Amino acid sequence: MSDFVLLAQEGAVFTLTLNAPAERNALSTQSQWDALVDAIESVQRHPEAKCLIITGAGSAFCAGGNVKDMQNKQGIAGGSPYAIREGYRRGIQRIPKAMAALDVPAIAAVNGPAIGAGLDLACMCDIRIASEKARFAESFVKLGIIPGDGGAWLLQRIVGYAKAAELSFTGDMLDAQQALDCQLVSEVVPHDQLMQAALNLASRIAANPAPALRMTKRLLSAFSQGILTLTFNRPEARNALSPEITSGLIVALEEAQRDADVRAVVITGSGRAFCAGGDVKAMATSQAQSMNLAERQRLLRQRADASRLLHEMPKPSIAVLPGAAAGAGLALALACDFRIAARSAKISTAFAKVGLSGDYGMSYFLPRIVGEAKARELLMFSPVLGADEAHALGLLHQVHDDEALQQAATSWIETLAQGPTLAYGHIKKALLASSLNGLSTQLDVESGLQVLCQSTEDHKEAAIAFVEKRAARFQGR
Repeated sequence: MSDFVLLAQEGAVFTLTLNAPAERNALSTQSQWDALVDAIESVQRHPEAKCLIITGAGSAFCAGGNVKDMQNKQGIAGGSPYAIREGYRRGIQRIPKAMAALDVPAIAAVNGPAIGAGLDLACMCDIRIASEKARFAESFVKLGIIPGDGGAWLLQRIVGYAKAAELSFTGDMLDAQQALDCQLVSEVVPHDQLMQAALNLASRIAANPAPALRMTKRLLSAFSQGILTLTFNRPEARNALSPEITSGLIVALEEAQRDADVRAVVITGSGRAFCAGGDVKAMATSQAQSMNLAERQRLLRQRADASRLLHEMPKPSIAVLPGAAAGAGLALALACDFRIAARSAKISTAFAKVGLSGDYGMSYFLPRIVGEAKARELLMFSPVLGADEAHALGLLHQVHDDEALQQAATSWIETLAQGPTLAYGHIKKALLASSLNGLSTQLDVESGLQVLCQSTEDHKEAAIAFVEKRAARFQGR
């Protein structure tokens, strides 16, 4: 750990202190960004970690970037537009990504000014407690620049769009009470009581089981504007499925199915893979081999229910593939209503390559998408397909250049999340029933579902919007 970042541990609570008080803890250099990311990632990896407190040494929390460098076109502000963009990606933008991947609850103990990137760092935390001496400003506009570390995205999710717009467009400074009034912070305490207040809250959090805390944070951070995003988060193992991942996925999908506020569900993977399927190394362990066949079948069937939930839930499910999808990972993607992939993504059934026949619904979904003859070929030969090949076969709905994937996927996902959710659910019911029914029975199913749709508020809104010649505003009711 560098001198810029001090990381202390007290039981299950970690305290990260930015330690450059002479520079008001400014985040200015690559070495500082790297040190901060390294500290965050070390907490994420630590099996005992249950809470992280971030604060600053001296009189400031974090003064943001180095203004002199910006004025003199040095450091991150130096070079061609391409060099500046790449500098941001390799540098300060690694911080919000590390914080987003952190599934340990994080508290910002704001002891003084949190300016620009310093405010953004505080916003990356789950909870913010402020000293009465704290000050806050989204000050980028005063320097003629925009937030480069996710600030525009983060701030509005805390204080709402209108207040975020006011703070971003004016660059105005807030004192601690004003920050409390707009819910930027949840508590203001006397300056000399700040760290004790943060530690007390961290201790209350840490009294709970670590797996429950981590899963709860994943669910909280995953939900936004009606969209629940579930991310496989084992990038070091190409997001291979573990018992913890599959059980967490099932719990989240069951909750999403019941929650009327969830209007679309997205599954994706962290790092450069979507999901490599089952953990082959774990399959070979003595513990896995020692279970009898009936127990192994029971556990596998239980975990594979994730595919059924994705396929049958009465709201759209979307798989976003930033990279490889293989074996059970591909089956989970096929269980979704839609699949969008990066052009670099690779697709393979993969089971036959390790002497397996397939699970998670692979033999159900694959022939329904590509036909039985092609499914036999893909299952038995297990070729590795590029994204464009998979798209041509109908396995993928869209393929985008890697750097454009997130923006393109977000556009599609938001369109679905703003649509007539109940009608989408009935569409899925009709399609599921069609494979079992004759035409007469299917017409009965359709007429019954159509009548249900006609009684929804969304249908009534659509009819009014049609007469008024405007776009319908669906509420999922």
